[in-house]
Amino acid sequence: MRSSSSSKQAADNSRGINGHILTLHQRLYHALNLGTRCCDDKGQKWHYSDIETQRLVVRSVDAFLDSISAESLQHQVVKESVGDIVGAVGSILASKSEATMRLASDVAVKIVRMIPSSMLQPHFSNLIHSLSSLLSFRELRVAISCASALNLILANLTSKREKEVWEILKSTNVVGDLVENVKGYSTENKATEYFQEMASLLSKILWRWPPSRFHVWTDKKLFSTLDTVKLNPDRSIKVAVMQLFSALALCGNGTNKLLEDGEGLVKIMVDSLDSSNPYTVQIEGLRLAQCLMTNEQGCSKIIKLSCEPIVKAIITLMSNWSLDAGKLAKGQMSILVEACRLALITHWEGDHHFYFWKAGVDRVLLRLITGNSDTTQQSLQSLSLQEQIIKLEEVVDTDVLLPLRPFVWDILGCLTANCMEDFFPKMHGNETVFNVLVVCACLAFVDSILTSRQISQGNACHSSESEPASRAVLMMIYSPSKYISSKTRFILSEVLALKGKDYVGYLLDSLKATSSGNKFGIPSNFRLVINLTSLACYSALPKYQKHLIQHGGIDILSSFISWWFDNPVHLNRSSVATHVQNGFSGRTCCWPSPEDWEESDGFASCFYKRSPGDLHKQFLLRTTMEPVRVHGVILLVRCPSLLPPEELLKEKAFDSSFKQDSDSCNRLITKVRLSAHVDCQSLTKLLEYIYSGSFEAGEDLVKKLKILAKHCNLQSLVQLLCGSNLKWGTPFPSFDFTSALEPAGRNFSDIILEAETSGSSNQDCSYCSISVLHLHVHKVILWPSCEYLRALFQSGMQESHSLTIKVPVCWDSLVKLVSWFYSGELPRPISGCLWDNLSKEEKLSELEPYVELCSLAQFWLLEDLHEKCFKLIVSILDSCQYLSIKIIQMAANLNQWKLVEVAAEYLAPMYHHLRNSREFDALDEHLIEIIRAASVQFSQRNGHLVTLT
Repeated sequence: MRSSSSSKQAADNSRGINGHILTLHQRLYHALNLGTRCCDDKGQKWHYSDIETQRLVVRSVDAFLDSISAESLQHQVVKESVGDIVGAVGSILASKSEATMRLASDVAVKIVRMIPSSMLQPHFSNLIHSLSSLLSFRELRVAISCASALNLILANLTSKREKEVWEILKSTNVVGDLVENVKGYSTENKATEYFQEMASLLSKILWRWPPSRFHVWTDKKLFSTLDTVKLNPDRSIKVAVMQLFSALALCGNGTNKLLEDGEGLVKIMVDSLDSSNPYTVQIEGLRLAQCLMTNEQGCSKIIKLSCEPIVKAIITLMSNWSLDAGKLAKGQMSILVEACRLALITHWEGDHHFYFWKAGVDRVLLRLITGNSDTTQQSLQSLSLQEQIIKLEEVVDTDVLLPLRPFVWDILGCLTANCMEDFFPKMHGNETVFNVLVVCACLAFVDSILTSRQISQGNACHSSESEPASRAVLMMIYSPSKYISSKTRFILSEVLALKGKDYVGYLLDSLKATSSGNKFGIPSNFRLVINLTSLACYSALPKYQKHLIQHGGIDILSSFISWWFDNPVHLNRSSVATHVQNGFSGRTCCWPSPEDWEESDGFASCFYKRSPGDLHKQFLLRTTMEPVRVHGVILLVRCPSLLPPEELLKEKAFDSSFKQDSDSCNRLITKVRLSAHVDCQSLTKLLEYIYSGSFEAGEDLVKKLKILAKHCNLQSLVQLLCGSNLKWGTPFPSFDFTSALEPAGRNFSDIILEAETSGSSNQDCSYCSISVLHLHVHKVILWPSCEYLRALFQSGMQESHSLTIKVPVCWDSLVKLVSWFYSGELPRPISGCLWDNLSKEEKLSELEPYVELCSLAQFWLLEDLHEKCFKLIVSILDSCQYLSIKIIQMAANLNQWKLVEVAAEYLAPMYHHLRNSREFDALDEHLIEIIRAASVQFSQRNGHLVTLT
């Protein structure tokens, strides 16, 4: 017996379990069994009726935890105890007995710290619920411990459990309690640790769950408190405040609220980036800056407040590193990555580009590529270009700072793409340094093609710098700067010639295989991006342009484009360039959707699909030849310099009470005499561009149009005629006529749209005396946009001469309809945390106009609008199925049966539950039968037993 026992103990010891742990394990279960154990949907619970038993249990848990090691955690005895330990401590915390709360909350912290998250996750529910309920406990030590435990839990929470945990946090009003705790910090003289834990927990919640942000950024008193607390010199307080600000900045509305005191916030942020600060402070400052400038709007606001100091801080942090035995000091890589990530604000337009060049960004970027060797940079200056290429191949291949390369190429590409036409590197630094950077980029570009060739279909492993490097070369080749563009073309040609690499044939063959429909020839998204980018770069080099044509490049590209339209693949850049992902990717809310690579649809989309004819052409442009009639509202939006003075426009303003006929139209025409140097042909082509966005013209006419376009201040046309490379990110001239709805555009209004709304307008129109809700619009805009209205205007019936059209929709629907006519865009409902915090009735009110527009679009033959509204409604129902019952009723009332069917499918899984409730009382039998049929189909698809009743 003794020998057998000794052998077992030896075996247990070998697995990290000794006699002492087993003894404490027995004592633990002796204490646990003094209570009652039960199980529910949240897991295991223990119930203890008296305080002494609770104390015994907590002390037993504490002693058992103190005895186990990292090795013994893997033993089955310990693993099987986790559920009981968590259930017992959670239940004791839930009792809120003051006699045991302090000890129990401290043990809860120990549980979360010691037991691996993977073992705790299945038992989180009870513990999180109990800890959340104690955040406002009167004893501060207990509240701090509970916040500390929750901080540890949320820091290790997997995405799979986020929904479950969020429901618990909502049920216990954690956000409200934390907001009150933070507000009470400055007035109640509480410990620094209290604020630190509460603010840190609040920031983690705001980070993970966008719906929580609304109640925080709308709390004025909280912001007042934070304005005071952020001045506290304590470093731990600064870090906690910046974490909280960073989480709030993920919300577009939260950022706007933060920037109401922009100067104070930016000063704290910039001060935190000072290299004298500890690592933690610098990191939080960098992350706050990234969150605030996550898109162009936020970046623009910050840059206007403090441009040069931010850029200097970024450059300093990107420069403040050194290698020791080929390695970076601890923490330096994290600082460098975050600083480089912040430097990606060069993607956005603004004055900061000038300051980056002024601060010597080219030298900083080259050092990050070639390593910590200034002698390498100096020795390159005396070498020929061919010798530089050979030497740099060796340096680039052996460098240790590889994780930073993708950022370097992105920063370089964005800087060069946002230069002015006359930019020259000598303006801010050393020309040789910049040229060496270009050589490095071109070498990486060639390697990117080789890398893409080696990737088999479906293989996600590829060089992280391939896409950024090829992208950077493309941006440099087409830089607005003549120097950068020509220098990059020359260096790339030399690199390709020296390396003897001509990949044109491979690139074209790859696209040809793709467009042929051969599934084995379809490349991965990564290869496709690299191949297209590479072809764009090759096509800029005269030597390879001929090669492209000889290999049938034009036909292959045409076939590929046709294939792409039939098989569109919408890529997020993060899928092929992982470095652009960050901790808050996908966590933002209430921000407009960011553009990724290119801007939206192109310039010449031709807003006017059909000619509006002579509809109310108010202006007669006279040249030396034949006069030309034009529409005033078109000139107002597209070329206002052709309009007469504003005073004359006001005199000729359209009177909505004036009955329009052919004679009155003639009387309203204003004659505008142009310079004698403007010939009719040039004017006609100019107007063709103004109306359609495109034209064809010979070389002689182009010269005349350049002069005319400059006088008319049409910069987009001037750049087009001069063949200049557009600044990267420059918005395409669009056919957005929304500005014509502003007061100036009413001078040209010739029709009124009235909403089907009872009662008077709550805002009197300053332009006319009509009392109902209405909009002053223009036939020339409505004409090409709507077949129904076009037919109405041409019908010759009484309605065609009326100055008012009653539209059978509510006011909100009418506003969205007119926005669609004038911009081609459908205004979307509110989103983000604003939407999440609307009541069910408020959400239905937001959706109702789109259901109305679905019906109107069907009647008015607006297929695109109908599809847009339909998809929008369905996308919302996808996440808010509980709205489906009301949407079914709305849609049925408007004969939108396709929408009824889709909503019924969302209700199908819930049919058997809903049919016994009062939810269906408002629906008629026909609609209920549609839902029942959808439920039967759902059950059949999912293999459920179907009972027809």
